[in-house]
Amino acid sequence: MAPILKLNKHDAKKEMEFELKYLKSLSVKKRFEIMFKKTKEMINLLARHGHRKPFEPHKNEARRRKTAGLGRPQVSKETEEVVRV
Repeated sequence: MAPILKLNKHDAKKEMEFELKYLKSLSVKKRFEIMFKKTKEMINLLARHGHRKPFEPHKNEARRRKTAGLGRPQVSKETEEVVRV
């Protein structure tokens, strides 16, 4: 169980010293376990609030039809003729 800091009034310097002392007392493996656990917690929290949805490309059919075949022509090496892609 992690120690608990109890102060009568807010003291940022004491809080930081307490936190650093606690983290220094942990092994490197334990620090990484805590870091990975907190990362997963943050990802889940963001996902619950809709900020981690994967990117979905917008399919614009009208634009695709308009620009179809307007690309750079390619020359077929076998027949030496221009081929539209």
